Amino acid sequence: MFKLIISDTVKFPVKLSVNDAGVKKEFSFQLEGQRLDMDALKAQLDENGEMKLSDFHAKVCRDHLTGWSDQRLVVDADGQPAAFSLEALECLMGLPGAVGVLHGAYMDAIVVASGTGGRAKN
Repeated sequence: MFKLIISDTVKFPVKLSVNDAGVKKEFSFQLEGQRLDMDALKAQLDENGEMKLSDFHAKVCRDHLTGWSDQRLVVDADGQPAAFSLEALECLMGLPGAVGVLHGAYMDAIVVASGTGGRAKN
């Protein structure tokens, strides 16, 4: 039997740019999630094939993202950065466009490499 010698966890940067009353504000933080393999990705697609793409992306984030650090966009009742929780993640995903950014960054983190990107640099 063979296995990969890498962790089942991925950590990756996320950057959201939002318009706050006419001022562009950038929020950068680290997300953490479970590493998915091709079988898991295919199973997710097979189970949820009838779902709208944005709903599917949100489900993948809900099901597989497990933590964050240096996050300052979602705050608690005292105005302090919220600890990671499903409720806090839902708040973040309520920001239009955030689901696409989070899901895209997550997929980039679990994908080995883009062959075309490597060739383009050579």
